[in-house]
Amino acid sequence: MPDPSEDALEAYALAHERVRLARQRWAEAGQPFTLIHSNGIQGAHPLWRALLEAEAMADRLRERVRARHRGPAVGAVVQAKIGLSPAAKLRAVK
Repeated sequence: MPDPSEDALEAYALAHERVRLARQRWAEAGQPFTLIHSNGIQGAHPLWRALLEAEAMADRLRERVRARHRGPAVGAVVQAKIGLSPAAKLRAVK
């Protein structure tokens, strides 16, 4: 079974590559923000939108990778022994 951390890192690496490619294509096109559609209405350029969506996906995946690496593993923390509960102490006295 694949390691979820490795999957998250791989997904982030692919998303980062998509951002790089989208930014490159957008720069090659002259960094357009808008275009006039065939019906005459001005709207966001598809390359600009693709870049924004790729960056948003990379940001979401970056947060998942960070969440996987927060703090020590659950078993790494040593727990102190906790004594008996007050109710158990009273039962022992009776």
